Amino acid sequence: CEGPIARIGRVWADGKPFDLSAVTHRLYPGDGEQPADSLIEARQGEAPVYRATAVIVFERLPLEDFFIAYGKQDRRPGEFVEAVEVARLPEGEKLAVYKVTKRFDEDIPAVCGAFRLALDSGSVSAVRIVFGGMAGTPKRAAHVEAALAGKPWSDETVEAACAAFEQDFTPLTDMRASAGYRLLVAQNLLRRFYLETSAAPGQLRLYREAAE
Repeated sequence: CEGPIARIGRVWADGKPFDLSAVTHRLYPGDGEQPADSLIEARQGEAPVYRATAVIVFERLPLEDFFIAYGKQDRRPGEFVEAVEVARLPEGEKLAVYKVTKRFDEDIPAVCGAFRLALDSGSVSAVRIVFGGMAGTPKRAAHVEAALAGKPWSDETVEAACAAFEQDFTPLTDMRASAGYRLLVAQNLLRRFYLETSAAPGQLRLYREAAE
């Protein structure tokens, strides 16, 4: 908003009180001398300066509730996302993102799955699974995660977890894919992630040589 301001009172997000003490943030009150944000400047090399405009910068803001509905995010009029920083993956953790679409580039995917996994002595110590194209917004597969957590990272565990997809998602049928196809693809992406992270022998990807 137009500055300068003295302080922030109460903060609301999606109609609910938001506790600023739970997240790292920096307030720039909107005076004529305020600098660019130091973290954004360090990451990007340069950063915009919003003088005479009050700005709050969040670090590591949880995004799970940011997407409210299709085409609607938890933003007030005039608010925008300046940058998104993705933390470096801790050593030993595994990450994969898969996009299933008719064209690889510049196409909206029928299904997009992101998987993050940490193992401890062969068992799942932490897991995060998120899908796009399976609901009106990007959505976590919470029941699938629960079916994997604490279990051995094995064929049996993964197959049991695949059954939990129906508890997490009720996909739509549209011009890109049917509901049944999306559900099956999501399950198969979990199976693929397991194969690619379990040191299974053999080649798991197919490659085509580009035409001359």
